[in-house]
Amino acid sequence: MSHNLFAPVDVAIRSVADGGLVLSNRMPLPAFEETLVDRLARWGREVPERIFLSDISDDEAEEDDRREYTYAQVDRLVSAMARRFLRRGIGRDNPPMIIAQNSVAHAVAMLGAMRAGCAAAIIPPSAVAPGARPFEKFRQMLAAIRPGVILSDAPSLCVSALGQVGETGIEVEQLGLPEPETEQVGVDLVQCRADDIGKFLFTSGSTGVPKAVPQTQRMMVSNMQALGEVWPFLRNVPPVMVDWLPWSHVFGGNFCFNLALYFGGSMHIDHGNPTPDFIHRTIAALERNSPNVYFNVPVGYAALSDILEQRDDLAERFFSQLRFLFNAGAAMPAPLRSQLERLALRWSTTCPPVVGAWGATETAPASTAIYFESSHAGNLGLPLPGTEIRMVPDGDGYELRVRGPNVMNGYWRDEEASSLAFDEEGFFKIGDRAKFAVPDKPEAGLVFDGRLAENFKMLSGTWVNVGDLRLRLVEAGKPLIRDVVLAGEGREALAALVFLSESACRDYLAQKGAAAGSLENPSASDEIQSAVAELLRAHNANNRASSRMIAFFRIQDEEPSITQNEITEKGYINQRAVLRRRTAEVEAAYAGQPL
Repeated sequence: MSHNLFAPVDVAIRSVADGGLVLSNRMPLPAFEETLVDRLARWGREVPERIFLSDISDDEAEEDDRREYTYAQVDRLVSAMARRFLRRGIGRDNPPMIIAQNSVAHAVAMLGAMRAGCAAAIIPPSAVAPGARPFEKFRQMLAAIRPGVILSDAPSLCVSALGQVGETGIEVEQLGLPEPETEQVGVDLVQCRADDIGKFLFTSGSTGVPKAVPQTQRMMVSNMQALGEVWPFLRNVPPVMVDWLPWSHVFGGNFCFNLALYFGGSMHIDHGNPTPDFIHRTIAALERNSPNVYFNVPVGYAALSDILEQRDDLAERFFSQLRFLFNAGAAMPAPLRSQLERLALRWSTTCPPVVGAWGATETAPASTAIYFESSHAGNLGLPLPGTEIRMVPDGDGYELRVRGPNVMNGYWRDEEASSLAFDEEGFFKIGDRAKFAVPDKPEAGLVFDGRLAENFKMLSGTWVNVGDLRLRLVEAGKPLIRDVVLAGEGREALAALVFLSESACRDYLAQKGAAAGSLENPSASDEIQSAVAELLRAHNANNRASSRMIAFFRIQDEEPSITQNEITEKGYINQRAVLRRRTAEVEAAYAGQPL
């Protein structure tokens, strides 16, 4: 590991009256004045010819079709877009709403709104997809933002969804690039300040109505400043990123996009995602560019690692420049991490560390980060400079709360939800639990110990730690089991709804010499049913407590639906949403034969 990669760990810990603790970083957070659009202008002056964003037109694009935009070009386009908004009277009270996949045009509209002082609301395209009918979440988002215009790469879907929710007065436009202005003409641009809202992102709404979270420049920039302190190499080595994570989510839209922009890096937009239909686009993006930092979620790493095992040329290119692999969204199963490390050592003398961070939409997003050696799959890291983590005793662990410049002031136009979100000392109640990775050694980091909203009690009164048990089952079930949803609230025993890896199941059946029909629908085969049952029994043999033993299971033929909120756009499964939507599947599981 490079000695310049991470800063030294220097964590402070103090006790508080309720028996809890407050963790903070002794490293100070440097003062900052620049906003994100200031940084864009700065790079446009200092490194005008450096590529900021690259894109391709479609699946069939050749190298000649590749679209690259320098910092100087993007800076001019952003100013032109800002003036377009201002000329049309788009402002703070009627901001633009962007409903689109990641693209250069999306980035220009998002930054143009910042420069115009009107803060775009970034909405996931799934909100207007046909499967999202009756578009209740879209209606709630519209009511919160009251947009003056919707910019979309699928305007017909937006028009249809607006009609379904009874909104007919909102203009919808095709998202595209403005004509760059060669002279500073027309309307004067707004001076962007630290406490201005840069954009709006929405919470998932998994436990209720999706809430609009104002992302101020201070929240976003303080995050980048803090990351530059714990990952100091970023100040000398501009990040090169190949990234698919959606900008409507705080991980992709704040952490990844802002990291590239703030540190003068290059963001190569990957139009794929870790699904069988679109993973080929990710592979194509990685064939064109070698990242020096790479961000993904466990389901993405799983899909990618299987291909890297088969493609030596791609693996060599992928690992050649890597400083670290960043994992978020859920803990990375140990077998997957071992697979990635083994692959890396084939093509490099050192293995890039697997790092991560922890936070939420309300914290812009990072409150902690890993900047030290850690092999624990659920390690959340330690507080970033300027951020405090309050640890409130909760059973055998702690409930986590956050205070710092990265934390929102409150939800947009929702005073009641805002008042409930903070404790008496101004700490945001994020809803996660944690423990120390090593007792009495806080510098080893915090480990995730479940979501308060996901955990439940069985009939016996025993709590089930869903996050921990889910990870154990995925590890025990590799490679056949891709994910699980756990049921058992108010019941005597646990049941698992099992989502399979189809490719792994086909390989398993092929090795067993199964008939061709089984390969077409592997989840329905008796061989797979038996194999999954054996994997779960093996897990039970090592986990005899009732809160960890799986008594019943049912394999799911239907993949989790993004439009029904069963899975987030970054691939994390929503336990509560799946259980609400699949009550019949839960009952069928309990009606089956016990393991």
